[in-house]
Amino acid sequence: MSKISGIAAVLAPAALVLAFLVSDPVAVAALCLFALLCLVGWYVLERRDGR
Repeated sequence: MSKISGIAAVLAPAALVLAFLVSDPVAVAALCLFALLCLVGWYVLERRDGR
């Protein structure tokens, strides 16, 4: 696992936990989108590394 994919793997669940703590619907949507982008980025980086 590269350093960047490790960061993405940690940020995605952290963003989802934070989304449950905020009450603004726009912030929740933004955090969920950010988490989704982190997970997609992590998946792409892991596939590129051949693991």
